[in-house]
Amino acid sequence: MLTILVGAIAALLALGFTPVCIKIAKRYDIVVKPPPGGSKVHWQPMPTAGGLAIWAAVLVAGTMMVPLGVDVMNSVWPLAAIGAGASAMCAAGLLDDIARLPWGGKLAVELAAASTLIVAGVHLQVLPLAICLPLAVAWIVGVTNAVNLVDGMDGLAAGISLIAAAAFAIIASTHGAPNMGMLSAAVCGASGGFLVYNFYPSKTFMGDTGSLFLGFILAAIPLTMVVTSQRLSIFFAGVIALGIPIFDTLSCMVRRAIHRRPILGGDLGHYYNQAISRYDLSQRGVALGSYAVGAVLGALAVLSSFLSWQWALAVALIVYLSLAIFYLRMDFLRYQGEDY
Repeated sequence: MLTILVGAIAALLALGFTPVCIKIAKRYDIVVKPPPGGSKVHWQPMPTAGGLAIWAAVLVAGTMMVPLGVDVMNSVWPLAAIGAGASAMCAAGLLDDIARLPWGGKLAVELAAASTLIVAGVHLQVLPLAICLPLAVAWIVGVTNAVNLVDGMDGLAAGISLIAAAAFAIIASTHGAPNMGMLSAAVCGASGGFLVYNFYPSKTFMGDTGSLFLGFILAAIPLTMVVTSQRLSIFFAGVIALGIPIFDTLSCMVRRAIHRRPILGGDLGHYYNQAISRYDLSQRGVALGSYAVGAVLGALAVLSSFLSWQWALAVALIVYLSLAIFYLRMDFLRYQGEDY
């Protein structure tokens, strides 16, 4: 019940904060303009940095968790580390939305934020340090950027984050991690409140401010729960729940390598771009379809968290193989041009 309450509070806060962020963005000209040559997913200047509303909603709801959940929370230290790292990512995203932060500077902040989590003990503790530390850094940085890259059309990143956070809330609540359950609920509620203004036709974008913030938290949550070898299945559940942004990012890297382009460059070949430009689907249809797939992956993630880690890994491999087959059948590895 407390978990649901925290989620509801975060949703209401995001509903209230987002219009304020829209006014601030318009007043200080924090807007993102359509790319040169036009775009089917972005055709007019749009207030960005709406992710500040998500950040504020999660921060306030998360702060309320401490007095509300004092009897059921294991420790506030992991929460503090996640909050500090996620806030740093939010700040880096805001700088990028305003003045285009160099990729090296953004990566430096991501590595510093990931290090904060690791120092707080948020990593795959059941594995040898030589394996778990680099794996944890790669996971955190990778997922943070994956959620950032999937934020390319109205309502997509917010909706996918909402569904993944809901899955994590269920997993945490049923595996004896009430603190992570409430944090997941706060992320779920804040994403939902923001989505009211971000679903097509959008009134604002979350920008890197919100996508980097959400990606970092969603990467951190499953790591905090892997405290025994039996719970390693929760990590693979996280791999499943975040399957859409992770796989689409991996496919972009493969596509750019095939076409001999810089792997870390911008790309117009994301599945949502191609679904709209090549298959003439609507933004609303692509978003709803993505939510449906995300819900299936979220349900599989919850179920996999109760399996042995070997079976959870097998489910994750089947999910990613299915996504690979879908991408190949849809010809989503076709090069579509640079994203400037």
